[in-house]
Amino acid sequence: MKQQAPKRAKPKRAKPELAADTKDIAELSQESLAAQINKKSKGGAARKIVTLLEETEAGTSDWGAAGIRPDARTYRVAIRSLLKLNRTELAIHVYRMRMEARLKRTDAIASDLPLAANIIRAILRDVKNRKTQARDRDDVFSEMKADCAAFMDTLSVDNNQSDPGIAKHVGALLQVMNAFLTASDTARAIEALQTIQTLPIQDDAAALPIKEYNNCIRVLGKSRSMPGVFAILDLMKASKVEANNETYEFLANAAVRQVDFVTGAVSMDTLPPPITTEVAFVGRSNVGKSSLVNMLCNRKALAYVSGTPGKTQQFNYFHVNAKDQESQFYMVDLPGVGYARVPRPVQEAWIRFMEQYLQYRTSLRLIFHLIDGRHGAMTDDEQLMRLIAASGRQKGEYVVVFTKMDKMDKQKLKQAVINETRSALSRNGCRSDTPIVISSSSTRLGRDEMWRHLQSVLVSNPLQFGLKSL
Repeated sequence: MKQQAPKRAKPKRAKPELAADTKDIAELSQESLAAQINKKSKGGAARKIVTLLEETEAGTSDWGAAGIRPDARTYRVAIRSLLKLNRTELAIHVYRMRMEARLKRTDAIASDLPLAANIIRAILRDVKNRKTQARDRDDVFSEMKADCAAFMDTLSVDNNQSDPGIAKHVGALLQVMNAFLTASDTARAIEALQTIQTLPIQDDAAALPIKEYNNCIRVLGKSRSMPGVFAILDLMKASKVEANNETYEFLANAAVRQVDFVTGAVSMDTLPPPITTEVAFVGRSNVGKSSLVNMLCNRKALAYVSGTPGKTQQFNYFHVNAKDQESQFYMVDLPGVGYARVPRPVQEAWIRFMEQYLQYRTSLRLIFHLIDGRHGAMTDDEQLMRLIAASGRQKGEYVVVFTKMDKMDKQKLKQAVINETRSALSRNGCRSDTPIVISSSSTRLGRDEMWRHLQSVLVSNPLQFGLKSL
């Protein structure tokens, strides 16, 4: 007798996790919707996340039937989940859904710059589809800029400059700027920086680690955008972000790409042709001029450094960025004054040459007067001050730099030296508000401040990249 095959058990129909009847409506919430998205994300079901959101927006899912629509947090969870699953195209689709929903439910979906920044960064990382997603990138970026403008309007109305949203906006825009720079899109990077500059930066704006700022300086330097480099330094300063050695290295590399020794001049007749602007370094013998020139250029032996005072006995010319018409300039290391072992006639010849140089060298744009911070202005320094005052080179062209300040332990002593030097400037015909920079070639202290003064030489037109004046 033929045995009858056992009957197969009918598969049980899965019950919906949450039914939309009256007793369960309390369980249908934004929290449970977000939890469901997280559950699908853990299972790698990217497409199901999108379907759930679409049905909820259309009112056909359990949540949608209960009158619930995704809010800002739910969209954030979904988009971040999709990005984590490397489904950039689906994340973009959901972000567009969010943009449409925001137009209808502004109370439930506010601006979210960090989320927009994540979308843009994901698009720029997706090299294969970057071109096809360019419109999406531009739309999201436009929304970010519009949100910043709207945010600024609320600050103006409320007159509240301590809004915590400032830090969030700055952090997101800086990340976007970094992403554009990495993708070699300098134009949009500058747009992001322009938007940052519209925000009232405050201490809590330091929302990112130093490496993010340094990377901006590095890439902007490679793009030869010195206004952008200085704008990032300004942002760091306003945000109380401490520069480190890498910051200074990237700054020097951005500003100085090539340095060539040109000549050692001993008279006006032996000076090189004035084909570009010049920056001169003057001071007493052994004050540290050569060390400071090396520090500024991030070179170890550009200018000869000697422990013997009076070693530099010529006007040593270094041509910086000779191949770049826009950023080239001369650095001039002048002989130290006041060294007793140099014969008096030689000293007097140096002084006459220096007087003529300061008076008549039309290409001279900036003078750094180096003074040993341990001692303040000496007799020879005051003589230099008189020469500079007589030359008429004052406002914006003359900067005092205190060297070896790492060897000054007490703040009161530093301030005393500064006050005494300001008095010396006044009595020798110079402006009492002459800029003073505290420096040390061994610790690199003051390098960024010196480059800020040098930017008037490097950046002939601070607005050439659409940046506000630096």
